[in-house]
Formats: sequence, C-alpha cells, structure tokens
Amino acid sequence: MWRAVTTREIRPDTPSDHARSIAAVIGGNSFDALNLVVGDIAFRGGPPFHAAQADQLFLTTAALLMTAVLLGDMLVRQRRAWARVGFEGVLLAVVYLSTVVILAF
Repeated sequence: MWRAVTTREIRPDTPSDHARSIAAVIGGNSFDALNLVVGDIAFRGGPPFHAAQADQLFLTTAALLMTAVLLGDMLVRQRRAWARVGFEGVLLAVVYLSTVVILAF
C-alpha cells in the first residue's frame, strides 16, 4: 500500500518555512542592490544617490532598516512571542506604518 511521505522524513534538517521566507526577502533585496549597480553604470548624470530626492532616500533608508530587522531575526531566535508574533513582526509593522505616516504628512 502507498503512503504519503512528508518532507521531514526525507530531509529532517531542512530549514523551516520561516527561514525560507526571510531568505526570499534578503535575496530580493540583494537583487535590488544588483539593479542599483546596473543603474549606476547606465546613469550618466553622476552617482544616482546625488540625483535622488529626499523622499527617495528616506524610502531607501526605511527599506534598509526593515532588512536589518529581518537579519536580526535570523541571528536572534525567540523562545516566546507576543500573540504568536515575534519582535520582527512588531518592528516591521512599526517601521512600515511610521514610513507611511511620515510620507503622507
């Protein structure tokens, strides 16, 4: 008789979905940094950061801060969470909402 085999039975040391999702975010941000290099080569008006407006630099800083929060989550593992939400979820929500409020006003 056939039976279903779970992934844990095949490879018990595979990373969790949480780690994979964080890796996807970090990988996406690394791809964005690669696009910045290509843009720097293609942009002939000097360094792109010198041509950026204040709100664009603010959004870049907020994105870097959110990436740092996710990296911190990978380095520090919590044993307990608040309402099943870890510190990274709370910090990401705070940074995101603060960014939206600051840009709106």
